[in-house]
Amino acid sequence: MRNLVFSQSFLNRIVVQLLFVLEGGRMQKRCILVMLLLMLSALAIAQEPLRKGSSKKTSSIKQNVRREGSAQRFDAWRVLGPGGGGTMVSPTISPSDPRLVVEHCDMTGGYVTTDGGGSWRMFNLRAGLSTFTFDLRNPSVIYAGNAALWRSEDKGQTWSMVFPDPTKGTIEHTWNDHAEYVITTNDKSYPASGQEIDIQAIGVDPADSNRLYLIFGSTFTTGRPSSLYYSQDRGRNWRRLTEFAQEKIHAIYVQPLRQGGIVDIIGESGVYEGSDNAWAHRIGPHGEKINYASVGKEHGTNRELYYVTTESRWQGGSLTGGIYTSVDGGRTWHDATASLTKNLRAPNQGELPQFQAISCSARDAARAYVGFRGLRLGEGAANVFNGIARTTDGGLTWTIVHKESNHPSTNLEGSWIEERAPDSYPNIWFDAPYSLGVAPSDGNTCYATDLFRTYRT
Repeated sequence: MRNLVFSQSFLNRIVVQLLFVLEGGRMQKRCILVMLLLMLSALAIAQEPLRKGSSKKTSSIKQNVRREGSAQRFDAWRVLGPGGGGTMVSPTISPSDPRLVVEHCDMTGGYVTTDGGGSWRMFNLRAGLSTFTFDLRNPSVIYAGNAALWRSEDKGQTWSMVFPDPTKGTIEHTWNDHAEYVITTNDKSYPASGQEIDIQAIGVDPADSNRLYLIFGSTFTTGRPSSLYYSQDRGRNWRRLTEFAQEKIHAIYVQPLRQGGIVDIIGESGVYEGSDNAWAHRIGPHGEKINYASVGKEHGTNRELYYVTTESRWQGGSLTGGIYTSVDGGRTWHDATASLTKNLRAPNQGELPQFQAISCSARDAARAYVGFRGLRLGEGAANVFNGIARTTDGGLTWTIVHKESNHPSTNLEGSWIEERAPDSYPNIWFDAPYSLGVAPSDGNTCYATDLFRTYRT
């Protein structure tokens, strides 16, 4: 009976219904019902401490999640949704309005908010999405990519296919038992009619909205080289510029045509730089595989700043790999991990800390955020953290601004997810960020996503 919790009003409604059914019956039946009412009322009163105890426990959890002392905090994070049961990916913030944000889940849903995460609208472009970008000259235009290039002219409310040309016999298919999204088309410039393919990155000339770049690459089930496509008429016509290795492309940065029109592309193997058919390739730091990347311009200097992360490893008692930066187009790389790992406990032992998702402000690239997993800052499980660190000096120093171990972050205004965690598995909900997105117009605004949450500072 301890697991049955009824409200007094619910029990009273049951008795009233029984009295109604037996209206006009013998006095004996009515006396029995009165006794039943008294018994059920006593049961409800007996359970009142149980309900109060549950309420008190939940309140305590909320307090632990949302407060640290009485002073106001200025590094707070807030869970905004969507999330709660699936991975959210690629939060991308408008350069014109930091309240306009798009992201997608690991299935088929895309999401857009126009009020900084206060509310979200879901949209569906037939299949899972892989990337977004905004048109810097038109704040209402957003591009999204999966097997096709899509464009919204109204801040994500409606979408239309741009490439392949939908008027050239283009048919969308969902094949096999996983409903894989495949397009067949008579558009001869489309690289994969009847095959699985994915758009990995989209670039728009910041000074000319007609100049668009796309990078097509492999899906989970296909292996093919990445290829760069270019349109100079806002997507009406396309041509292939070049082909790269079979690798994931993380970022594309387009310079205005009037400044040379150079395009910088960061993939797993390093940096590709060029224009039209002339391209140079520079390998990543120490030839390591690049797992995440971001690029922007430093405020005041107009210098491009690259951030990449690679897998960490122990080498002679020291941690190598992690975070690297470059200010010369990937010709040289600077190890930017030291300020985060100088206080590691038990170096060269146990699991290595890994640095993963990274993002900088496109217009103020000295401000960036990086996600970390398994950073040991003390003894015991309570001092092994997943979280986020921030730099304001181009990676020279980092400050941890969010961390969770086997308890919620002290500066996270949480949700039902964090409140549930202490009742079940100690740390299953506390994940490292899968994606980060920093506002181009405000390096203090960052969105993070993980296996369950979307949250923002």
